[in-house]
Amino acid sequence: MQVSLCLSEVKKDNMFTKAGKVAGMRQVVRGIKANQIRCVLVAQDADEHIKTEITALCAANSIAVEQVQSKKELGENMGLDVDCAVVGILKDEITG
Repeated sequence: MQVSLCLSEVKKDNMFTKAGKVAGMRQVVRGIKANQIRCVLVAQDADEHIKTEITALCAANSIAVEQVQSKKELGENMGLDVDCAVVGILKDEITG
């Protein structure tokens, strides 16, 4: 899977607000370990330790990582009321 495929599939049909997702470092890590995450979106302005840990975990599990501009943008695009550093898109929610 190409890295940009994650974000382009989520953007189809306004899926930002419809797609099943988990937000936040702990939830995304838990989802990756449970093999429930299809791809991960990480804000460019997220703390470096978050970006490093998520990128390494995704690489070890062959999960695509897509960077977005900011935590504010990621939170808004995901339909959340708060800024968000990392979001995992659940496997069952995107058909390809």
